[in-house]
Parts: sequence; C-alpha cells; structure tokens
Amino acid sequence: MKKTLFVIGCLLGAVIEVCAQFHMADIRVETPLDAHYENGILKLYVRVADDQDKSSSGTLSYKLLDSDGREVAASVLNVSMQQPEVSFQPCIIDQPGLWSAEAPVLYTLVLKLQKKNEKQKEEIIKQIGFRSVEVSEKKIVYNGRELRVKGINYQPAAGGGSSKQRVNQLRKDLVYLKKNHVNALRLRHSNMPEELVGLCDEYGFYLLYEDVSTVPHSHPSVIPCPSVHPAIQEHCLWDYPNKDLDVKMEEMQKLYQDIRFYDFDRETGSINIQNLHHSTSLSLFDFYYLVRDHGKEVLRAPLLVGDVAPGQSVRCNGLQGITSERTLTGDVRIEFYATLRQASPFFEKGSIIAREQTYIHTFYRPEVPAEKEHPLITHLVESDDCITLQGKHLQIVFQRSSGQLVSYRYLGEEYLYSSQGPRPFFWRVPTFSDVSAGLPQSLQAWREASYQPLQAKSFTCVRAADAVAVLTATYDFPAPDAQWRIVYKVYANGVIKVDNHFEAASGVTSMIPRVGLRVQLNPAFNQVCYFGRGPRTNYRDCRTAQFLGTYVDKIHTMLDASSYPQENGHRTDIYWCALQGHLKGGLLLVADRTFEMNLFAFPQENLERSTPVEHGKLVDFFIDYRMMGVGADNRFRTPVQEPYLIRPGKENAIDYGFAIVPFQKHTDYLQLIRKYK
Repeated sequence: MKKTLFVIGCLLGAVIEVCAQFHMADIRVETPLDAHYENGILKLYVRVADDQDKSSSGTLSYKLLDSDGREVAASVLNVSMQQPEVSFQPCIIDQPGLWSAEAPVLYTLVLKLQKKNEKQKEEIIKQIGFRSVEVSEKKIVYNGRELRVKGINYQPAAGGGSSKQRVNQLRKDLVYLKKNHVNALRLRHSNMPEELVGLCDEYGFYLLYEDVSTVPHSHPSVIPCPSVHPAIQEHCLWDYPNKDLDVKMEEMQKLYQDIRFYDFDRETGSINIQNLHHSTSLSLFDFYYLVRDHGKEVLRAPLLVGDVAPGQSVRCNGLQGITSERTLTGDVRIEFYATLRQASPFFEKGSIIAREQTYIHTFYRPEVPAEKEHPLITHLVESDDCITLQGKHLQIVFQRSSGQLVSYRYLGEEYLYSSQGPRPFFWRVPTFSDVSAGLPQSLQAWREASYQPLQAKSFTCVRAADAVAVLTATYDFPAPDAQWRIVYKVYANGVIKVDNHFEAASGVTSMIPRVGLRVQLNPAFNQVCYFGRGPRTNYRDCRTAQFLGTYVDKIHTMLDASSYPQENGHRTDIYWCALQGHLKGGLLLVADRTFEMNLFAFPQENLERSTPVEHGKLVDFFIDYRMMGVGADNRFRTPVQEPYLIRPGKENAIDYGFAIVPFQKHTDYLQLIRKYK
C-alpha cells in the first residue's frame, strides 16, 4: 500500500512516500504542563494498520530530542494488529523549554515502527512543543499566564503554484507580521494551507482555530477558539493581506508593542515602564529617551531600567533636561525608546522594539508687543464684480458673486492656480474600507456639495479699525442641508485671518467625510515644512505611530504606496506649515489651534479615477478642520469608530481658523509664527 506523509517542522515542505503494509495510521501527541506549569508531560497515542496482513506485529519506539539534538526521553512498545491502538506511558519532562510565540521552543519527536522478522521500517519525525492552554469564556491562559492576543485576520493567498512557492509566500508573510509585533492569526480551517500550521509552530504564532471539531492538537501553536471569543472579536483587528492603507500596519505595530511607557511626570522627571511580554524579561533591551524642542533634538540620554519580569512595571526617575516653564515659541516633547540588545531571528541588533512620545510643554506662543510694519496693502478698490486690496508688492482679489479669493499676487507672482482660492469642501477619495462599507453611496450628498458651483448666498466687505477690510461670505449646500460662513480679515501687513463656521442638519446623512477648505496653488510651490504628525500619512484613528515634529517634504513625495486608488497623504495635528518653491516668496499658515491637511502635486480626482499621476500642473491643498478616520480597525470592514467620525447636527457645529502670512524667500518664517494667531 502506498502512503503519503507530510513531515513538518524542520523538514516542512518535504514529502516522503512510504510503501508500507504495516504502518502508523494515526498519531496523536499531547504535551501539557503539570499543575505548577513547571514540568512537561509527553502523552503519545498511535494507531497502527496493515490492510494486507491482520497478524502483523512489531515494535514501536520513540525518542525525544531537544533543540540541541540531545535525547531527553525514549520508550519502546510491542504492537500488533490484535491491539492496533496503543499509548505510551506518560513521560514527565523536567522543566522543559516552553513553547510560546515569543520563544517557540520545539522538540523533535522521532517515531519508528519495525515489523517483526522484516527489515521494513517506518520513521516519522514531528516537531512538538510543551505548553498549557486554558480557554475560558473571557480569556486565554497560556502557560499559566493570561495571554495578550495581538492578532490579525489572516487570508492566505489563494492556491496556485507549487508547494515550495506556497511555503515561501507563507514564510514571507509571517516574517513581515512578526516584525509588526503580531503574535496570533485568526482563520478558519476551510481556508488554511496545510503548511501553515507547521510554520506557526516554527515562527511563533498562536493559531486561533475556530473549527474546534478538527483541531490538530499535536501542534503547540494551535488554540481552539470559538469565533465569538473576545480573543477573536476584540483582538484580531486587521485583515492581512488586503488593499487597505499600508500606514495602518505601522499603527498596528505600535499598538502591539510589548513594552509600554506611561504616566510621565514632568515635575518629578519620571516615567513608568511596563513589560507586556508573556515570557521575556526587559534585561534583553536597552532604553533611552530624547527631548525635542519644537521638533529639534536637544537631549539624548540612556534610561536605566534593569531586569523587569513579564507583567511587571518599574518607575524610572531622574530624567534630565526637563524644564518646569516654557518661554519660547513651540512645544517640547519627550520620546522613549526600547532597542534590542542582541540580534534575534527577526530583528537586527539595535532595532527599535517600542517607542512612545508625550509632551513636556504643549505648543506655546508668548504674547509679543505689536511692531510697526511696512504696509503691504495701501488701497482697497471696489467694483461691481470684485474687491481688490493692493499695495506695491501684494494684490488680493475677491470675487463678489462667489465670495471667493480668486487672486493672490505677491512680489509680482500669482500664488493661486486658475483663480481657485479657498472653497468649502467635504469629499475625500473613498478608501478601501469606505467602499466596503458602502459610504460612497450613502454620503453622496457631500460629494454634490463639494462640486456644486460656488455661489455666495451673501458677501459683504466692511472696513475695520484694526484691519484694512473684513470680508464675509456665506454659503448654502442644499444636498446635505448645510451652511458655511467664512470671514477674511485682511491686515495692512498682508496677513489674512481666516475664520470658518459650519453647520449641517442632522438626518440627511449619518456622517461627513471631511470638513475643510480646498485651495489650488501655483505648481511652483513644491516644498512644505510643517509642524505636526509625520513623517508618513496619518488620520484621526491612525496617527499615534507618527510623532509630532518638524518635517520637510517635497510635495510630490507625500503619498504612501497603495495597491488601491484611495485617499492618501493626509496629515493631522498641524500647528503651522510653510509652502515654498521656485518663487520669490512663500506662504505660512498658522493654526488657531490645529488643522489637518493634504497636499497633492496633481488634482485629488486623479486618485479617485485611477488616472496616471502627472506631477507639476498644480498643487491641490486641503486645509481641513477634520477628516473622518479611515477605519483603522477593519475586522469586518466596519465604518469608522464613533470617536473618529464627523457627525452632522447643530449641536456639532464647527469653528476653526488660521492665519495666512506671506514671506520673502530668505525670511526666517519661524519667527513669524509667534506673531500671528
């Protein structure tokens, strides 16, 4: 009879074919721990079979080898077809290396079946691990400690290719997930590749097995876990792989860190550090912290943590470089890092394993005495069509019918593209999660509002004692039943203070994709410097991995790679940004509090239409109060969670503002930030 066996573990992927009459038809291995979680117990059950000779008999033996190849247990039994099912006496293994996702210690079990009076011999090699699993209604206890599940919904690539190709792809996926701190995979038996379970044993992943009727108990990675269990419902957050925003994986990596920094105290210069590992001491890591003054590193020092056991915390005191008062413009942040002291199978020596940022002082701008400045605007000219504010080096034009800023000429150069000054805008390119949740259809009213012809309901211009003019435009958006008021206060020094008020009636739509202004600028603007979250794309529900700091970017490089045409390149918590390029001057925007932004070197619509991107025709600039989140928890591709939605309703009216400040090319615009609020 011909029999095919898959040999797992170190021989994973190899297939042996045995022509055996007398053979091992079924093997079951159990490797629990004793009541004290100290010693392992090897339980081995074997069923032999011979379809041709019902009188067959022989010897069945095993030996157990540790990871260094040393024999730690062995036994021999006589077997026959008269009693085909046999079990070895349970064997106590003193203080074995325990298998866990952090330390997947595997033992090699070698089974041999020798038929009596014949040379025929069958040998099977299996990789096993000692562990204890207890699944209760609310939690999973693994090796005596509650397990912190850091899971994903894993979707292995559909068939095709050779077994070797499938294994290589699985290995590639698992290495990537390991580097992002994932320790558990959730998938159903029906779509599980045969090779995956062995790789989870080898690489260290808990395999949450929902088909409890067919659980392969001999594998240490497998945990029988019904689909309603909190480990699956609450702790398997992302689908992988999918077409979603790649930056979500970076957010997941930070969320799944096994070292937590918390409760920083500025007054005492101290921080708590908690070890969230299941079985790893903090003695394997080096720690340091650094202080940034408005984005600039001003101090870096080691942090002495010591040997902290899993599940324990320590308070570190005596942090240096922390001042109790703030006198300069900007904010002061402190960052904490844990790095790997020695290389591991998945990380190089010195790799950052955990990090956190918090503030010493929030953004601060001291009051400064008013200075007499050379006026940039000396005349206000009104006509039937427009209002013009101008001087020697600056000309600003507003159109009466639209209430829109249609020209901004500074030092003889036009800053706007095709008269497209600020206009209210509510639409974003739908994300993969948006499409899955049907939001492009249910929120269509906001698309209509964004693209309706801009016509001011009212537009007024009045002179003010402290400004050249105050211009106010109001707008109605019938489709979502919304109203917007924008006030431009134009000063003689060329600064424009922009204040916005927005209301939307409840009942038309359940949420709003974004609330902000869209401006299209001269393509000569090609660089931005900003203080906010970066360096990569981030959103309200996907931003903690992007630290606050000062970042400089070429506008055409601000997108992240995506396999799906969708919203991209957003930035949050912007305190100020400065736009420059091949022009004699630049524009500085200073938030009243903060705003959010997108900057594209092409029209946003190119993303939505999958149009090939052609850089350099214009700069599409979105200055948002908020954009709704992107559904960073996409377990079921649900819409965005409540804290990160923008809800309509008069009780949710929005006010936000910022100052637009022109500056000459070589001006230190950082000095301007403290002047304009």
